[in-house]
Amino acid sequence: MNQVSLVLSVALILSLRGGEATDSTWGDSISFTLYEEQDIGTAVGSVTIEDGYTYRFTDTLDEFELDSATGEITTKTVIDREALTDDTFQLVVLSSVPIYTIEVEIEILDINDNAPLFSQTTLSVSFSESTGIGTTKILDTASDADIDENDVTSDYEIVSGNEDGKFKLSIVEVSSGSALLYLETIDSLDREETAEYSLNISVRDGGSPALYGFLIVSVVVSDANDNTPEFQQQFYEATLAETADAGTTVLTVSAADSDDGTNAAITYSIYDDDDASGLFQIDASTGVITTYWSLSGMSVQASYMLTVEAEDGGSPALSSKAYVEIEIEDENTHEPVVTFNIVGGSGSEVTMSEDTAVGTVVAVVSVTDQDLGTNGETELMLISGNELGHFELVT
Repeated sequence: MNQVSLVLSVALILSLRGGEATDSTWGDSISFTLYEEQDIGTAVGSVTIEDGYTYRFTDTLDEFELDSATGEITTKTVIDREALTDDTFQLVVLSSVPIYTIEVEIEILDINDNAPLFSQTTLSVSFSESTGIGTTKILDTASDADIDENDVTSDYEIVSGNEDGKFKLSIVEVSSGSALLYLETIDSLDREETAEYSLNISVRDGGSPALYGFLIVSVVVSDANDNTPEFQQQFYEATLAETADAGTTVLTVSAADSDDGTNAAITYSIYDDDDASGLFQIDASTGVITTYWSLSGMSVQASYMLTVEAEDGGSPALSSKAYVEIEIEDENTHEPVVTFNIVGGSGSEVTMSEDTAVGTVVAVVSVTDQDLGTNGETELMLISGNELGHFELVT
């Protein structure tokens, strides 16, 4: 059998809604368009048929079927453009003998059925509270499975979490046509005021109506050493027995720092011990002041004034000072010591003439007591040997 091939170039584009090509003849090429996500049985278009012929696709198709009697092409399934490797189908309709072919091209058009998506739904960034205004952090941009006017736009917006107005979004278009998204500070940050922000960022696509994608950005404000340790009191008072053993607790000083981490770690020290000569020590971590030596048998002052310091762990470190007054509480542990200085004699005996004048000084008596306060106060009395009243003590 001889076959005649007639090649005609016919380009016909029909719309989805019932459009139909003009009469197709042998070797025709016909084009149709179809929006994705249409119902099963949606008409794509028709090829012109000849009486006495039957028609079929050269391949078995999952997406389309051909009515041999009418030449109408309809969908067999709901087609998702984004699931296709190619959004254009190249089909061939084959007639019965004598055989001729009709080439059919069906282009699947996009609808706005996909919202913009970020690569991750949550993201964490960190700014130091000492950072300057205008500091930026790069954020992920969104993508959209749709194309053309339905694709993602560069309309990014902080929709919540920025009530204090600390941040803004900056978009930078690059030569490739893509965009870079930055989070930028527009006001100073204070970790002690707000340690973390949760920003809800949206982006829309160009469809009508538009679809939106969202990204939650957790902004952590890291600490800068901008707070000085503060003592609970600027002046502390304590009393301590003069017989206190080594390691006796005197009192505890305490300071706090509003910073975080090492910037809030406090170390205590005795900055000045007022000539206590190392009599007291302080625990660097707890602020507990104790005696370094036993006070028993030592010559101590009535009181001591210490200057203690609290220093944080920042770089550079910040510090503050407080005063601690420690009063030594006397216990009556010493007996008075009486000393005689005989006038005109020696030892403890005095020889006097019977005509010695009244008021003559016989001896000078002195008394010392190492105790403090009232415990160191003494009183002299003649308690015996003066029954005749010949002598008296004059102070």
